[in-house]
Amino acid sequence: MKVAAFRAILAAAEGLYRDGGDDAAAQALSLFARLLSVRDTMTVAAFEALLAGAPAADDGGVAAGEPTVARLKGALDRLQSLCQAAGAKTAEKDLKALADVLGAHATRSVEAFSADVQAWLSEAAAKPKGRKSTAGKSTAKASAALSEGAINAAISVHLAALRNAGTDRAGFEAALAALKADKAMKAPSVAEIARRYANTVTKYKSVAAARADIESAFTQQARFANKVG
Repeated sequence: MKVAAFRAILAAAEGLYRDGGDDAAAQALSLFARLLSVRDTMTVAAFEALLAGAPAADDGGVAAGEPTVARLKGALDRLQSLCQAAGAKTAEKDLKALADVLGAHATRSVEAFSADVQAWLSEAAAKPKGRKSTAGKSTAKASAALSEGAINAAISVHLAALRNAGTDRAGFEAALAALKADKAMKAPSVAEIARRYANTVTKYKSVAAARADIESAFTQQARFANKVG
């Protein structure tokens, strides 16, 4: 999976955690996504390999309420379970590898850890190299298309956010806004989300039509709930 696709999954998960009132997990995911932001063309496996070499450090204590790497690891573990349930094997594998690497830094704050890793990577990149990196060659040869596993994982995250909103208008609009903002979700993916959410077999001709059906399905669900209530 490319880092760009992985960041889209993190963004959707961050929204879910924030809507659920778990600001610590949401902030941890946001800080980690920021560390990844300039590495969109890398694969997650390549980034994980870099992280595996990051030196350990001691923050000397983490301030109360500050998100820790342990909190981040827990959020990634839950995402891994979701991907496993969705059959998104590539995303599941990448999430497990990252969570395992982060385990060695569990007691640190995410912000301090990210800052140190960024400085360490910048320093390593500045050092002269005797020969070309094979990782660079692999990245250059990798396809720009998102892997099927990454797409399935992102679909599952967005669908879960829409369903978890229930009949809450604010929650639904937040989930739909996250879907609209996710540039990795192309027409076929949005159409699949619409079909699952609206429980239909419609073949949508456009992203707009799929989104409209999602909104219509929510409205019908909310109206039915009000009548029953």
